[in-house]
Amino acid sequence: MPQDAFQEQLQAKTKKAADLAKSGSKAAHKAALATWEGAKTTAERFVLIGGALGIVSFFLPWYAVHLFIFSASGSGLALASAGKTSYWLFPIMMAAVLLLSWLHLHSDPSKRILNARWYIVVGACWTWEFASTAISSGPGVIAIGGLGAMIAAVLILLGGVFQTKENLAAISNR
Repeated sequence: MPQDAFQEQLQAKTKKAADLAKSGSKAAHKAALATWEGAKTTAERFVLIGGALGIVSFFLPWYAVHLFIFSASGSGLALASAGKTSYWLFPIMMAAVLLLSWLHLHSDPSKRILNARWYIVVGACWTWEFASTAISSGPGVIAIGGLGAMIAAVLILLGGVFQTKENLAAISNR
């Protein structure tokens, strides 16, 4: 009898956790959809695409080395877990970019310029990191995740630059 009661409690808690995860997933999907639909300009969409691509790319292979019978590859997650702790900043910054975009979706241009500056900083730092890695290691070493992460950084950088231009124009037209 006690085991049946334990199993019932476990099933109830599992169902409750699944329902909570489902409602959280629906809320995240709603927020993502509202953010995408609220992005009015190409620059805003560059930032959103870059942030999402960056998070996905973190889990894909960033490098692949093939020498005779030896081959190795690793994702951003593998690099971060292997002691390169600065790589944990990449998905955190990508999530921060998406969060800033969502929070300031309907802000006035003077506040949006502040976000654009951060997009430029984040995009420039990671573009530099990935470009210097690609140059120093050679083009054959960079895998799809590394390329995706580099494209994400460039999209965020360009989105920040174009948003600054658009918001300055909107402020000057007041």
